[in-house]
Amino acid sequence: ATASAITGITGIGDSDGDRDTADGTYGMGSTVTIAVSFSKEVTVTGVVYTDGSNIATATVNLELDMDGNANRNATYASGNNTDTLVFEYVVRSGDAAADLDYTGIGALTLDSGVAITSVMTDNIAVMRLPAPGSPGSLSHSTDIVIDTATPTVMSVVDGRPTDDIRVAGDIIYVNVTFSDTVHVTSTNNVIPKLELAFDGDNNNNNNNDNNKKDLPGFRFQPMKRKEFAT
Repeated sequence: ATASAITGITGIGDSDGDRDTADGTYGMGSTVTIAVSFSKEVTVTGVVYTDGSNIATATVNLELDMDGNANRNATYASGNNTDTLVFEYVVRSGDAAADLDYTGIGALTLDSGVAITSVMTDNIAVMRLPAPGSPGSLSHSTDIVIDTATPTVMSVVDGRPTDDIRVAGDIIYVNVTFSDTVHVTSTNNVIPKLELAFDGDNNNNNNNDNNKKDLPGFRFQPMKRKEFAT
């Protein structure tokens, strides 16, 4: 009987439903979920987990190409006795990939004692993967970008289009542009603040903390008798 063989690899949305599709950008801490499809149902045997944890000491690995950075292993997560094995990888610091793929046709490997066999015949499954970038490969089927670079501030500008003078009672809006999409989270209702520096006040008191104001949420309402540069 013919042994089960790999027919294709694709990224899939995660089990929590956060992603309907695997396409997109993954940052540090995100989970990349990959499905490896076989021509017949397969059984995975010999996977060993550390006592009391879900960390495998012997498993099936799919080596991922991180574009010249240290390659990483996605590890077997589920799919025993089906025609699709699911692998997962949690993105780490320093990872980067413009279009994620595995390292080569032999990137699917078994730790000692682990086997993948056809359910019906017990024949050892053929582990050869489609060549990276070819039809059936991960990068051909799914557009996964790995980006762990820290976003940096690109510009800080007045949120209003004109350079007019602000007076007491005006609201100052400031637009801060980053090099990448950022997400703001809050702990105990603490929000980001931007400190504004003033030229001075009408009392010529230029060296005290009254010449600086925190800008919570990047908006600020000037008080009376304050002069400031925009």
